[in-house]
Amino acid sequence: MPRVTLEIFRGPYKPALASGIQIESCRLLTDLSLRSTGGWTVFRPAIVDTGAPVSLLPRRVWQSAEVHALSRIQVGGAVRKPECMLNVTLAVVVFAIRDAVSQLGPIEAHALLSDTDDCPMLLGMRGILSDLILHTDVSSGEAYLETASLLTTIPTRP
Repeated sequence: MPRVTLEIFRGPYKPALASGIQIESCRLLTDLSLRSTGGWTVFRPAIVDTGAPVSLLPRRVWQSAEVHALSRIQVGGAVRKPECMLNVTLAVVVFAIRDAVSQLGPIEAHALLSDTDDCPMLLGMRGILSDLILHTDVSSGEAYLETASLLTTIPTRP
């Protein structure tokens, strides 16, 4: 099955470290691009976030992409205070994800388009992780997304 290897980023969990407690944090990363009128945007690192129902994109990432806006909404994470909410546009976009060897896409999915750059780029469940197979074995250093060949795999390096 076609697959894209995910980068496993490990490091100290800074909020705990500030109090003198060492806890290792772990994130899964992939490179993500969006379809634009002139082809594709630059690939940028995105956090693979199984807790995000929908992907979240900062303004700098989506502003030159083709987007089909659906609705204006307000979203928030664990803290639902008004000052912690983000104004976003719920939209349909077309993604591609890659590693050093392979690329999966195009993938049409819903995404939240942030009005600002003050948010992380998250690859969420709906339309991405819900349609691909996520394999993680952090203890052995292995993580990847794969598909049963519904998407095309394109070599990224000659």
